[in-house]
Amino acid sequence: MHTGQLIAGRYRLKQPIGSGGMGIVWRAVDEKLRKPVAVKRGWASGLPHRLGRRISREARIAGRLNHPHVVTLLDVVSDGEDCWLVMEYVAAPSLATVLGHRERLPPAEVAAIGAQVAEALEAVHAAGVVHRDVKPGNVLVGPDGTVKLADFGIARAPWADTTATMSGLVGGTPAYLAPEVANGLEPSAASDVFSLGATLYAAAEGDPPFGSDENPLLILRRAVTGAVPPPQHAGALAPVLTALLDPDPERRPDAARARRLLREHAGERAGGPVAAPGARRRLRRSALVAVPALVAVTAVALVMRIGGQPPAPAAQALPPPPTSTFARPSMLVPSVVGLSDRRATARIDAAGLDVRHGTAVFDSKHRKGVVVRQRPAPGSAVYGHRAVVLVLSKGAPRTRVPGVVGTARATALSMLAGAHLRYAVTEVYDGDVPAGRVVRTSPGAGALVAPGSTVRVYVSKGSRPTLCDKLVRTWLPHVSRQSCRP
Repeated sequence: MHTGQLIAGRYRLKQPIGSGGMGIVWRAVDEKLRKPVAVKRGWASGLPHRLGRRISREARIAGRLNHPHVVTLLDVVSDGEDCWLVMEYVAAPSLATVLGHRERLPPAEVAAIGAQVAEALEAVHAAGVVHRDVKPGNVLVGPDGTVKLADFGIARAPWADTTATMSGLVGGTPAYLAPEVANGLEPSAASDVFSLGATLYAAAEGDPPFGSDENPLLILRRAVTGAVPPPQHAGALAPVLTALLDPDPERRPDAARARRLLREHAGERAGGPVAAPGARRRLRRSALVAVPALVAVTAVALVMRIGGQPPAPAAQALPPPPTSTFARPSMLVPSVVGLSDRRATARIDAAGLDVRHGTAVFDSKHRKGVVVRQRPAPGSAVYGHRAVVLVLSKGAPRTRVPGVVGTARATALSMLAGAHLRYAVTEVYDGDVPAGRVVRTSPGAGALVAPGSTVRVYVSKGSRPTLCDKLVRTWLPHVSRQSCRP
């Protein structure tokens, strides 16, 4: 890719304006309509058919979205081996860029930004689309305070800020992942809401909820646990962040509920517009005048309550958050390798996790019925009621002694070696089996033994010699043994 390159015979690349795991986002010109657009390579054309169908479906749905807080997907085009997303061009910095200059934002401003993103997610989810990658880098903040959600996660890897490719998944930051996604579940509307909460947490606190360590695996481990440090700078917005960052997706508010809560904390009515940053500063100055009036109203309300008149219920009251939402670790997987199935199951049950059994395997170090492997690994933190898979031992591996009776000595030994068995040869007299042939084995043919076991092979020396044979062999070696036969 280079400046001036023509994509799909229509979109001329002008200037790189951002980057992601799959490459650069470009400002381009639609040479047919003569207007600026943003283009990004989305995926390789050799994508598996099932995933390609899903991408096309979501692209069509996203392309029909027309919302003031959503960057519109205009087109999906093919160019050589690649497919490209053509999007509305918005001349505004991302929230990530804003935070790079200001470190953190006042809670009211964070709530105002979040309300608009939540409104965008509400529309997106209503259309059946999951964004999959809500984070500061995908939230554009205009100079008038207007916010737009950009860069839809069509076919996006759940732990990356990239799209999927034919050869696999390209890494990115997991700092805004919901715990259930970090644990391997599919992204959902609820996980988008968690990512919104993580984005707002970063804006209010100056750091993502799972930290900003350069090692993505360390951040992913924190995301798996769902443990979030208590916010220190969010003020009255902290309960809303608590609700959005609840590790249990069933308890999180949906996007519509999140929008209402955030608008309330931005000092607005549920259906009103979001004020621009300058207007919010003026609102804060006005709020200084309103404080005495608020105190007076509160006093009147207390008098009414003491007098026996119950106060009217607060509109859209936020339910008290679970006390364990922040800094609450998920359940840790106990170590059960080496325990019997019964003891391992009891220990996992006591940890609040479910048990499943994988296919049993032969294992020379563990007796039959003992756990030899477990998934996830001991000490892993898991979310919810995820099952721990136990692999039990079938005991030491076994192999069958091959049938070699009647075969020549060399053939028999070769067959035993091929069965990964050792052998010890004992020669015996046997008048029924020709010399050099196998009379019997111990263990016998078909017996199950451990690989490397020794099989005793009895090889015939022919008929036992008579006294005459012994005398002839000793004193008259030149005389034929046939002379002793009747």
